[in-house]
Amino acid sequence: MAAAVVTLADGIPRDKKLPVTNVNVKIKDKITPTSFVIMPYLTQNHTLLGREFLKMANIGIGFQNECWFFRDKPEHTFKYGIKTNSVNINPITLRQNEAQKIKDTAKDETNTLLQKNRTIFEQGGETTFVTHRINTQNAVPIVTVPAERTKEAIPA
Repeated sequence: MAAAVVTLADGIPRDKKLPVTNVNVKIKDKITPTSFVIMPYLTQNHTLLGREFLKMANIGIGFQNECWFFRDKPEHTFKYGIKTNSVNINPITLRQNEAQKIKDTAKDETNTLLQKNRTIFEQGGETTFVTHRINTQNAVPIVTVPAERTKEAIPA
């Protein structure tokens, strides 16, 4: 986890503790180790490699010619803005490393079930089909969290 001040489209800076992962990013035939900050509360987001990454990867940008290049070979340019095959991450299926001891047919059945009921299993939003209740019998529900109560408030 890393502490960060995050400012999104609303313009409000927020202090966050976010997970960070280190990965190798391959562009053409060059590999650049870099860190990615993970924002699990965002959906449908795409990765933006910033100025620091461009410097580490030794990449230059030719704005006038709408191209980019490796600074050690500026004569060899690449057009930017070309559509590539992006990988859509689908959180509504079993991950490759999950359920390794389950037979493939069972995995397929599980994935089919998850896809069929994706509106139930998708992240985000309140559930519309389940109500969470705690049966307190005849007792009044506790308003404060017990960990926040003082010793004087706890009966002996």
